[in-house]
Amino acid sequence: MELFEYVLLLLAAILLSNIIHRFLPMVSVPIIQILLGIVIAFLPLHIQMELDPELFFVLFIAPLIFDNSVHADKDTLWKLKLPIISLAFGLVFVSVIVGGLMVNALIPAIPIAAGCALIGALGPTDDVAVAALAKRVKLPYKLMNILEGESVFNDASGIVSFQFALAAVVTGVFSPVRAVWQFGLISLGGVAVGLLLTGVKYMLVKWVRSLGLENVTLHVLLEVLTPFLVFMAAEAIGCSGVFASFTAGVLHSFAKKRLNPNNVKLNNASESVWDMLSFTLNGLVFLLMGIELPGIIKTVITGEFPIATWQIILYVLIITSFFVVTRFVWSLFIHKKTYAENGETIGKVKAGIIISLSGARGAVTLASILSIPILLDNRMLFPERDLLILISAGVILFSLALANFVLPLSLGKEKTGDTAPNEGEACIEILQGVVYSLQTQATPENKHAVERVTRDYYQRINSLQSGRNLTHEERTIKNKTLAWEIENTRALLKSGEISEHTARHYLDLLENISLRENRKKTGLIKMLVAFFSRIKYFIRFDIRSEGGQKKEEFYNLKHNNDKYVLARLRQLSSNAETAAVRKVILEYELSLNANETRQGGGMREGMNEKHGSEESMKEVLARAFQLERDGIYAMYEQGRVSRESAKEMRNNIAVLEAELAKDAV
Repeated sequence: MELFEYVLLLLAAILLSNIIHRFLPMVSVPIIQILLGIVIAFLPLHIQMELDPELFFVLFIAPLIFDNSVHADKDTLWKLKLPIISLAFGLVFVSVIVGGLMVNALIPAIPIAAGCALIGALGPTDDVAVAALAKRVKLPYKLMNILEGESVFNDASGIVSFQFALAAVVTGVFSPVRAVWQFGLISLGGVAVGLLLTGVKYMLVKWVRSLGLENVTLHVLLEVLTPFLVFMAAEAIGCSGVFASFTAGVLHSFAKKRLNPNNVKLNNASESVWDMLSFTLNGLVFLLMGIELPGIIKTVITGEFPIATWQIILYVLIITSFFVVTRFVWSLFIHKKTYAENGETIGKVKAGIIISLSGARGAVTLASILSIPILLDNRMLFPERDLLILISAGVILFSLALANFVLPLSLGKEKTGDTAPNEGEACIEILQGVVYSLQTQATPENKHAVERVTRDYYQRINSLQSGRNLTHEERTIKNKTLAWEIENTRALLKSGEISEHTARHYLDLLENISLRENRKKTGLIKMLVAFFSRIKYFIRFDIRSEGGQKKEEFYNLKHNNDKYVLARLRQLSSNAETAAVRKVILEYELSLNANETRQGGGMREGMNEKHGSEESMKEVLARAFQLERDGIYAMYEQGRVSRESAKEMRNNIAVLEAELAKDAV
């Protein structure tokens, strides 16, 4: 029971780290989790949770490598293969050899093989840290892709190097020639096992589907089990479980690109599960590091290590500097064309600074170093195990600090300087991201719902784009067009061509637009509220109106008003054509074309699917709202929207969801 409560405490600490990070986005999550681990270490719990090193490796390394390779951009990896392979393999192997000799020279108590194991464990850069770095500073696009690709591949190269060096320490036998031969053999064997077992897995999935078992839970559970089974199977026959897990992840990423109704549901569920699992595993590793630190530091203070405390700190700084310098020097051999942006390029020195300071170490390093066994094959203690863990922890902390605090300073405030003034631009990017995601996940079953939701998002984007830089002349013309729409709507109501119900809703919409357009400031939040009111109206029509007659009447009115206003605008343009008039004419022409396309049959076809249309609409809207929430949080982390704006935008989404749920009852 005590162990179970301890595990719950660790999970609660991971949850707390996420909450703290939302309030302190400038401090990376790993640093927060390490500090929370130190706090847990001082609690009077009296619980020792020791994991078997082999179990630790399977439990953390296999799923993390699998998840990293699944989410890698394969097209980008192929385009930038030379610099990525150079950093992920060439730099790692050279660093292991040179760094191992350096560690032995600095600390003779650590054998060369153990020093190589330490550098091998420190070889993998953390993909989470790299992704978090991109949210805070403006990195060149291709350089960012190179760093992300490196973090995918150097997991495998670093860990395999670590395993070879570790085996040399444990067994006391090492031959360079034999090591190179074995490396190639077990790596290719691992790739073969990954290919074979992933193929078997897909045959099993195909057979299960042939039985009619399209259960998302079953398929997600099978996917979660895959990296563990593949890793253990490869290790059991003497091959590389790391390369096997990596290969399985790459194959899964290709399968995820096939868009059909079953895959879309499975991908959504899979992403949610893996996001949670990856964050939890990363968090557990950093918490365990924080928990281990006080005991190791106590050992240092009591003088149990053969070197003084100040020397340990000095060696940590030297090893960290070694990685920074080697990364910088290695970057000088990367051709500038590989990170050129639109025909332009940044200098090699600046590129070198970015590459050298962005090499933060993370969970894979920790999981590797904590898997070092306590005893050798001859039952002797592993040489300086605690010291290796302490040095690794120090290098990880310093590398995270360099990436989080020093690199942004060296690049300037390119991303953090444009916050509140560009909130409208950030909001547009959020909405564009929602539209792109919805369109890529569209299926024949939800196509009409996606079209309807994305159409409204496009109109919302147009509203933000036109409203943020309105000149006095544009505002005056827009007020005229609103007055003309009101005039035409009332004329149509008087002649009996539209119902009072439709006229009232349309006039309410025009009133909301008028209030928004005539605010002295941009009024981003008011724009959101106006959009939510409008989409709520559309959905109420979809759900409540029989046969969509009222909604069809609404769109006919919109079509009629667009034509009427365009005629008046063209008349105005013939008398005095200006850039402002042309801009407003273009907006109405786009609206008219969109309405004519809608009336061409797509909308009516969708309305014939009553229950399916309702359910699809609800699902698509739920997905859109979640995507928008994710975008709002990402923009907040980047400092592009304020905390108050982000909170109010999320509240508006919550209010709309509650209203839609109430309307659907």
